[in-house]
Amino acid sequence: MLFQDLFKIPQTVEVRINVTNMCNLHCDYCDNGCSIPFSKDNDKIFRRKPYIVQPEEITKFCHTLKGFGEQNLHILQGGEITVLPLDNIVQYIEIFCSFGRKVGLRTNGYNVCRLPIEILNQLECIYLNSHGTNQKAIDFCYNYLTKHYIGKVIIEKNVYHRNLDSLVNNGKGTIEQGKKCSYLLATLTSIPPVVYPCCNSWALMNALNSSKIRDALVNAGWTVDNPQLMETLMNWRQTLPRVFYKFFCADSCYLNLADREIPLYRIQPHPKNKIMKE
Repeated sequence: MLFQDLFKIPQTVEVRINVTNMCNLHCDYCDNGCSIPFSKDNDKIFRRKPYIVQPEEITKFCHTLKGFGEQNLHILQGGEITVLPLDNIVQYIEIFCSFGRKVGLRTNGYNVCRLPIEILNQLECIYLNSHGTNQKAIDFCYNYLTKHYIGKVIIEKNVYHRNLDSLVNNGKGTIEQGKKCSYLLATLTSIPPVVYPCCNSWALMNALNSSKIRDALVNAGWTVDNPQLMETLMNWRQTLPRVFYKFFCADSCYLNLADREIPLYRIQPHPKNKIMKE
């Protein structure tokens, strides 16, 4: 059964698997903070060390949700997924396919064309994410994929970023409003073992610079370590912790802001950018 049917929401559910917080680009105001260097003494707690999701964590995700949402699209992404060893990416794709789950990939083009074409052809789609500074990689990958790849190639253009630090704690929403928002479950973002609701929750956690929400979700059973995870997700209005509704829905949801309150900043080239793997 599709996730949207189980969650009783009108939107099609997409699952995003954030496999790393590393990236080859350093875009200002990146939602994942990839413009901020890793340092054990960093003020930004999510930039103190890199993480790489291990293949066995993907297997556990698939086991825990076995029988549910196989035909929903699962997007492997980062950071930038193709900075990882290619063997890792191959294993991620093969694991999802072995469980009969539809899988796609989102990349800025850095190293995707070095993946074996027979592996790429197991993907439902590949999103080539243009940030304005990586057009060389986008053009190269598009030309290669349209000749060799049998799935769908989708060009995304994200040449502007929001400064999320200016959006959090806006206080324009309410907890009750959050409980009625079907968009909360329209995107599930997994950073194993935690499953986060909302397409924006991981980005907002970076901006809030706090692990409080992650800890609350773990304690509420929003994790693949919970054998009853599917039941927890299905009853999301009751199982989402109040602190989530307060900090995200009531205080930091950008949907409650007018467009004029969300300034956008053009992404600029950075001297440490690595556009394409040579």
